[in-house]
Amino acid sequence: MNEAKVEAPFPSPQSSLEEAKTWLRARFAKGATCPCCHQHVKLYKRKLHKSMVFVLLLIARYYRRIDVKADQWLHVPSHINEVLAGNPRRSAAVRADWAKLKLWGLLEEKPAVRADGSPRVGYWRMTQLGWQFVNRQVKVPSHVYVYNDQLLPRTVDTMVTIDEALTTEFSYAEIMGEAS
Repeated sequence: MNEAKVEAPFPSPQSSLEEAKTWLRARFAKGATCPCCHQHVKLYKRKLHKSMVFVLLLIARYYRRIDVKADQWLHVPSHINEVLAGNPRRSAAVRADWAKLKLWGLLEEKPAVRADGSPRVGYWRMTQLGWQFVNRQVKVPSHVYVYNDQLLPRTVDTMVTIDEALTTEFSYAEIMGEAS
């Protein structure tokens, strides 16, 4: 019989905020529930992989058209659907992870709000760093660390070119935090 591993509870409701932070930091790689706000807290290590870079190249190709200005916003979900209309398998493979390119500073999202209040309007554009990466002028970190949907300033030793990133598969275990 598989018994669920029960996490040791936070020591005491009278503990200080600093004690809560220390307790949570010790568990943040595997994930834990914050004793103060009850939010699930986890540090995610995200890898730059070929499906993400493939979409970056589709966006770059769009901008290289004669009638498109470099600072123009592109509705990326529609563009992906249009370009990959004949290939539903590939379209499904690149559906969501490309938006994480903002964590590397390669894309920027248009600041706006939809009628339903969501800030996700679907419009994006390449950054200067994104262009340099696409044009093989710079390397970027192979991984980034994300906490609470925010990029953490951690040092990553491995830098990759766009060509190297195009050969990098994503890993279910890595995405789910099951591999180091």
